[in-house]
Formats: sequence, C-alpha cells, structure tokens
Amino acid sequence: MLVILALATLLSAAEPPRAQVTALTEIQGAFQGLARDGAGFAFLVGDRRVPAQEVVRAVLAPPAADPAPRPATVAVFPDRSELAGDIKDAAEERLTIANPVLGDIRVSLDGLLALVFPRAFPTLAAGEEFRVQVRTPPAADTLYTTEGAGVEGIVQSMSLDAITVQSAGLGTTTFPIAKIRGLALAQIDAYHPPAALRIGAVLRDGSTLWGMPAGGDASTLKIEAASGAFEIPFAAVAEILVAGGRWTMLADLAPSAVEERSYLGDKVWPFRRDANVMGGLLKARGVRHHRGLGVHSHSKLTYRLDGKYARFEALAAVDDCAIDENLDTRFGNVVFKVAVDGQERFTSGEVSWNDAPLPVSVDTAGAAELVLEVDWGAGFHVRDRADWLEARLLAAPK
Repeated sequence: MLVILALATLLSAAEPPRAQVTALTEIQGAFQGLARDGAGFAFLVGDRRVPAQEVVRAVLAPPAADPAPRPATVAVFPDRSELAGDIKDAAEERLTIANPVLGDIRVSLDGLLALVFPRAFPTLAAGEEFRVQVRTPPAADTLYTTEGAGVEGIVQSMSLDAITVQSAGLGTTTFPIAKIRGLALAQIDAYHPPAALRIGAVLRDGSTLWGMPAGGDASTLKIEAASGAFEIPFAAVAEILVAGGRWTMLADLAPSAVEERSYLGDKVWPFRRDANVMGGLLKARGVRHHRGLGVHSHSKLTYRLDGKYARFEALAAVDDCAIDENLDTRFGNVVFKVAVDGQERFTSGEVSWNDAPLPVSVDTAGAAELVLEVDWGAGFHVRDRADWLEARLLAAPK
C-alpha cells in the first residue's frame, strides 16, 4: 500500500498534461481537470470550460513508443471496464485485484464478464483478440486452457492458484492458473448502460475504468464506478472517454440493413463493433481507438436516423492489421463513402494502410437515413480491413 501511495503522490505532483479534446470542435491546451458546471461537469482545457456533454474523448498522453508489459491478469466487466493487475486474494467467488494506480479492487465473480491471463497467450495480439472476444458473453461459463481447449460448465470456486469448474464432460475439475488463458462467464441478465453521462478513464497500463464523474481538481479525477469510488492522478491517465452525452457512438446502434460481399467468391467478413474486422483492437498508424466500427470491403451499413441527429463524424482509416511490409499500398486500399437520404455527401478517394486517418463530418440535420459504404480500391478486396474510428452521431437540438 505504501508503494501505491508513493506512486500516486509522485504522479499527482506532475505538471498538468496537454490535452487534445474531441468535442463539437477540436480543442488543445493544458488539461486542468474536471469541474462542476451547473448540474453537470466541464472539462477545463487551457482557459476554456468544455461541457462534458459535448466531449467525445480527451487524449492526455501521446501513444507509447513501446507496448506496456503484459499484466498478469485483466478483469473484464459488463460496463466495458478492464482492470489490469495481480490477483492478490481469492476465496470462493470473490477476488481482489491489485492495480498500481487504483489500489486493491474487490470484485465478485457474479459481477465479472471475464478474466484474462495475457501472459498465457503466445503473442500480444492473440491476447488482445481474446479480450475483444469475451465482450460477448457465452451461453455457459467457459474456461480456456493454454492448449486452446474450451471447457464449458459452472465455476465452483477460485483460489490464487487454480479455478475449479464442474462440466458435463469432465466432472468437477481443478485447473492451475498457469494453464489457463481466460475465463468467460455467462450473464444472467443483459447489461444496459445507464442513461446518465459516464466517463471512461483509460490508464497508461491498459486498464479502463468506467463510472460516473464525481469531480476532482487539476491533478486528480474522481469516478464513482461499479467496483467503488476512485481518485485517479491525471498523470496516470492516457485518455478519457465520454458516453451518455450529446454524442451517440454508432457501435451502440444496430444498423437497419447490412450488405457485405467480397470481390470474388462468397467469403465475407462481418462488421464488428469496437474492434477491427479481424477481431482485434482498433488501431490506425499505431494509435489505438477504443470505439468505432471495423469492416471489410465491400461493406454497406444503413442506419435509421429519424431526424434525431444533426451530424455524423468519424475518422476513416485502414486498420493496422492490414499492414504487410511484403505488399505495397495497392493492398489494404479502399474508398469510404457516406450517403444521407440517398444523396452522397462524402467520398474519400482511395485510402491505404499507409495513409493517416481521414476526418469525416457530414450534416444529417432532419435526415431519415445514413449509409456508410466501404468500396474496393486498387487491390480489389485484398486486406481491405477498414475502420470507421470514433464513428458517432450528434443529437439534434431540442
């Protein structure tokens, strides 16, 4: 605990980070924290107060040159929180995870979506793909071994060293933690996010903590999360995400129509929410994005707007998973198009994996329908793994 307090003191004493804030406009300046703003909160950026309702994300730290070391454990929660650390204690159906910034976090297995053991995966990418996979709950508790097998059953107990599962095929079996890649837990009730404004603090160690904003000062962010109340030094925060404000993320909406086809044959790659089309994290030019849509050419997604939204915005990019240094930019090459009520409002021209993400902003005031299309470029459909990063709709004024 003394180490954690010392680290928190050191981090909180650092200079305020410089923020790049995506809101109704792009804003940059020294980040001074969150403050009360009437009944809500505002982001303090330089000499500006930006209502939290208008914010999409605030980036407080540049992308790390090297990936963070793989943590021993990542606990994944239904609200999309992911907390990295070491299992400090486990008894029956409750465990304690020690995070160097957040301290000791006590959670019950009933409140978890999954446990992931990143060091048990052969590669970093494989572990990241599994973290995306377990966001969709299985029909039954499923334990994944290092041999790649999935054991369905009911979790009986957990200790620091092992997990015991009762399955139809194996009976009651105890698996050493060292032989487990992850544990995905069935959910009795589907999770529905609250309508109130929420923020997600993305820590530099890869953790993400979602909760209600509770204030703070120039050095510390306060969040009321499902797993407790936390005070987080801003110097430990890489990014802040906002949900429940004026922006609706497109990944939270179901398209009214989906059209997906390949250039040759019947092979199609279904679109994914908050992941690239191959099932990994959304990344473009080395920068991770936590929200968006991953698609493959040819893709056409249609959304009903019913006049509720004033604007559509996104970053159009080819995902980093398309990069193959043995191929040239003809492969992983697409054209992004946006149509509103049957009228084309945006076309990108050809975009390859070597291009920076392209900003997209389209007026949708009073519109009934939005269509996002990704068409083939110079390389037909080869490695056309495209992303609509941070795809979102701005609510129309009431």
